[in-house]
Amino acid sequence: MRHLYILARQLFMTIGTILLIAGFAITLANALPYLFVAESYVSFFGDRDPQELRHIPALLHIAPAIVALMVGPFQFSVRSRKYVPQIHRVCGWIYITSVFTSASASLILVPYTFGGAVNGLGFGILAVLWLSATLIATIKAIQVDVSQHQQWMMRSYVLTCAGVMFRLEMLVLQQFLSWSYYEAYSFSAWACWIPSTIALEIWLRVKRHRL
Repeated sequence: MRHLYILARQLFMTIGTILLIAGFAITLANALPYLFVAESYVSFFGDRDPQELRHIPALLHIAPAIVALMVGPFQFSVRSRKYVPQIHRVCGWIYITSVFTSASASLILVPYTFGGAVNGLGFGILAVLWLSATLIATIKAIQVDVSQHQQWMMRSYVLTCAGVMFRLEMLVLQQFLSWSYYEAYSFSAWACWIPSTIALEIWLRVKRHRL
C-alpha cells in the first residue's frame, strides 16, 4: 500500500510539474501583452470598457498574479525553510501581498467578465476563496501553526494556479476539441479551479489519514 502511495505521489508531482511549466509559458505569453501592449487590452476589453476605466485594475490583477505564480513554488522548498528562513519569510510576504492585490483587483473586474454573470460568478468565487485561503495561511503563520499554515498555503497556491489551468484548458478545448471561444471560456471559468481544489482536498485527507 505504501508503495502505491509513493508511486501515486510521484506521478502526481511529475504530471503537476509538467503542466505547471507548460502553463507558465502559455500564461506569460497571453498575459504579458496586456501589460506592455495597449492594443491587447483594447482588443479584449474594448466593447466592455470603451473609456479604459478598468485598465489599471486589469494591470493590478495580472502583474501581481505573475509574481505570485513565480514566488509560490520556492515557498514549498523544505531546504529554504530550514536553512534560509529569512528569505522564506520575505518571499512569503511578497506572495501574500501579490495575492491580496491581484485578487482584490479581480473583484473589481468580475462584473465585466466576458460572457456575463455566470462566468463572473465563477471568477468571483475563485477570488474570494483565493483571498480567504491566503488570509488564513497568513494568520496560521503568525500563530506559528506550521502544519495548518502549510496546508492553507497549498490551498492558496492551487488557486493561484487557476490562471495557469484556465489558459491550458482554453488551449485544449479550442485547439483539440474545436470548442468556440465563448464555450471554452464559460467552461474554464469554473473548471480552472474546482477540479484542482477538490483534488488537493482529497490528497490532504489521504495524507492526514496516513499520519
